[in-house]
Amino acid sequence: MEAWGPSTYGDAWADVYDDLYRPDEEAVAACVAFVVEQLEDCPAGDVLELGIGTGRIALPLAEVLPSGVTLHGIDCSEPMLERLAAKPGSETIVVHRGDFGVAAAFDRGLHGAFALVLCPFATFFALPDSEAQITAFRNVAELLRPGGVFCLEAFVPDHARLHEEQSVLAVDVAADHVLLGASQYDRVTQTIESQSIRIGEDGIRLLPVRVRYAWPAELDLMARLAGLEPKGRYADWRRSVFSADATRHVSVYRSP
Repeated sequence: MEAWGPSTYGDAWADVYDDLYRPDEEAVAACVAFVVEQLEDCPAGDVLELGIGTGRIALPLAEVLPSGVTLHGIDCSEPMLERLAAKPGSETIVVHRGDFGVAAAFDRGLHGAFALVLCPFATFFALPDSEAQITAFRNVAELLRPGGVFCLEAFVPDHARLHEEQSVLAVDVAADHVLLGASQYDRVTQTIESQSIRIGEDGIRLLPVRVRYAWPAELDLMARLAGLEPKGRYADWRRSVFSADATRHVSVYRSP
């Protein structure tokens, strides 16, 4: 691999993603319920998921959206979208292939079409730098209707986990395979470059991950630069109180 690109993660992981990241049904249900509750206070409009992938959130969400609300999704990885398209229920979702961290990622006809934009897990951190992340916030601001909301889930950075700017972990050890995780950290650029290394009877498989993390306060500033207002922050989709001990957060921003 010569360089990281927008679809590097999705293209590499697509065929094993659903097996290695089996959905936590309770967490998925909590996310879906959170979105539906948020829609009750939003203007009429559709819903968009950023980084829809294989549909871990999108498929159960599409089943419970109010009548007349269409779910859209965007992803830049064709293999991920192919996996989504092969699943029952995907035909109800409008899929866009593209990078939500670049200007003009969406057709102008979609501007102001959405009541809610969703970015679960730490998908937002897949954007390579602060400029792309600011652009993504601006894209969201253009897509939302007045009074619409952006629901963003991410992890809280923790420098205490770093040791000499790198880490190696045994993620899974079984009789026929081992899964290792190797990471390097750059505190200046706030990036983590990782490889999940699967060694088994069929050989060695490299699964790359690169994230550019941001602090909650930094995300709030990006939102304000895009014209969005902080509405609330929770430790999870169940609306647990966000505190200094939280390892993740769900942040909600509102379009004025």
